[in-house]
Amino acid sequence: MKEMTWNSSMNTAQRLMRYKAWANNRTLEFLETLPEGTAEQPHSTFFGSIIQTLQHNYIVDDIFRFHWQGVPHGYSSRRSGNVPALVPFRDQVREMDRWWIAEADALTPEALHEGIDFRFLDGSQGHMTRLEIVMHLVNHTSYYRGFADEILGQMGHDGPACDLPVYLQEMKAPGT
Repeated sequence: MKEMTWNSSMNTAQRLMRYKAWANNRTLEFLETLPEGTAEQPHSTFFGSIIQTLQHNYIVDDIFRFHWQGVPHGYSSRRSGNVPALVPFRDQVREMDRWWIAEADALTPEALHEGIDFRFLDGSQGHMTRLEIVMHLVNHTSYYRGFADEILGQMGHDGPACDLPVYLQEMKAPGT
């Protein structure tokens, strides 16, 4: 995804959201190279499969998108009972990442520190700044992409390198 550049004039939120989208895309594109059904294959993990682990990330991104906008989200769980097909799910993730990049791009320095009140799924009160939400989403997706990578390893596949230094190096390469 060449539109995901990184330059010194970007704020931290813009940089982090571009990294998150790159890593998500890299993971999902890798999964497409594996035998059909690998991502959906049941596995003894909390979420049940690679795709459901990544779907958890999508759900949390969506919950925080609603918090960001100050509207109710309607979720009662951070997990879904369904197993999405890989390609349509990849497209949903890309759309979500584009939304978050656009939001990060629109942030002013003052808005980065604007607080947002919300309710966690258990009903308890939450409060985070917009920058804290961005940092949470990047950290959260990295954490669960690691779970997906562990499942891949157990299945005999070496997952893609999605670390920040890999992204930084790729963005510095000529033509990116």
